[in-house]
Amino acid sequence: MPESLLNVLKLLLLALVYLFFFRVLRAMWVQVNAPAAASGAGAPGGAAEATARAG
Repeated sequence: MPESLLNVLKLLLLALVYLFFFRVLRAMWVQVNAPAAASGAGAPGGAAEATARAG
């Protein structure tokens, strides 16, 4: 194979590896941050509305 073709394939493989790591890091970020934001914002508001309706 020509050396230029090997260089292009090497760069494409490197780009795929970077995209894979980006997807993994983004999925981890969503997993770590989503539950804290959902439970932190939802619980106090729901509790306040429940006590306001009851009282």
